[in-house]
Amino acid sequence: SHRMIPPNRDGYGEIVRASLLAARELYERLVHWEHCSKANRIETRFQFLPVAGPPPDTNIVCFVVNEKGNRSLEKMNALGEAVYRHFTIEAELGDREYSYAQPFFISRTRFQQPQYSSRSVAGLLARADVDPSDYPAQGIFVLRATVMSPYIVLAAETGHKQDLLADFVEALAGRIESVLGGP
Repeated sequence: SHRMIPPNRDGYGEIVRASLLAARELYERLVHWEHCSKANRIETRFQFLPVAGPPPDTNIVCFVVNEKGNRSLEKMNALGEAVYRHFTIEAELGDREYSYAQPFFISRTRFQQPQYSSRSVAGLLARADVDPSDYPAQGIFVLRATVMSPYIVLAAETGHKQDLLADFVEALAGRIESVLGGP
């Protein structure tokens, strides 16, 4: 395998670079979701909030979703959990298709004390505009998307149209709207 893909900048280094750039593109799509929706004359009832302020340094993008105007951490967590249930590999245990037929997966984690102090999550809670006093009891349900394919960026760099990340964000948005009782 090292003859085919050498362990240097032009071999595995290129695969790692492309995966990181794809994760950053996903991050940007989440950050600018509301602005892009408005540009297309679509009013959104929710927002994506990446956990980290700067773009990711890995191929993992952690984020929360919250309905606009919602100040309840419990309700924000419930929305995230509903989105997760739809995109989890365990979705096949219900009435859904087998996991290998799903186009997208996400995983999740929960920020809670004592691993994450109230101070360490204060910025995220402020951006989400939820009541921080609920954090010690509720924790924060966080969605994680891992961009596994380096070919998203490589395809774009070679002139091949690639809409996989846009399709993923649209699928997330569609599920969120469905949970919120939208179209």
